[in-house]
Amino acid sequence: MPKDPVVTGMPGTNELAEKVAKGLSVAQAVIARGHGTFAGSRTLDEAYVFTSLAEHAYRVIALDRLFDNKKN
Repeated sequence: MPKDPVVTGMPGTNELAEKVAKGLSVAQAVIARGHGTFAGSRTLDEAYVFTSLAEHAYRVIALDRLFDNKKN
């Protein structure tokens, strides 16, 4: 399972920017709850791959949990 940091904060605030920056210091992608993903890398193409992978992985996890809960 992915281990990207999940941060909270109002979009457009310094608080969120600082949390995202801190998360990117320890991971290649950060999830901002209710906002989206952020990624950092040496190139824009590589950062795009990281953010795309994070979004896809968490979408799969969310759908799995949704369908698993419907079974019970």
